[in-house]
Amino acid sequence: MKTISEMVALVGKDEILSASHYDDCKRDRYNPCGLTSSGEKFRPKDADNAASPIYPNGTILLVRNPDNGLSAVVRVNNAGPYWGKRKLDVSRGTADKLGFARRGVAKLEV
Repeated sequence: MKTISEMVALVGKDEILSASHYDDCKRDRYNPCGLTSSGEKFRPKDADNAASPIYPNGTILLVRNPDNGLSAVVRVNNAGPYWGKRKLDVSRGTADKLGFARRGVAKLEV
């Protein structure tokens, strides 16, 4: 998890992160039903929420898919993913909006 000073230093700077998406618990066995780590209900169809092991809950990110130029604004409201080197997990709705839902993973500019 990044500290406040590390977050402040990142404002206005771009990072490339390996990202995946997660879906409704009925479709995604790794996504438990219930609340996110922030206490909010997970909304897989909305293109505005994400999970991250490095950004604290409440962090607002502008994410862009460099393969097609599509972008979205998301707010981190959950912890994870914990697979490999992935540092961002967006909702299924966000992955659809960014055009990588079928692939499952993408390099995103944050």
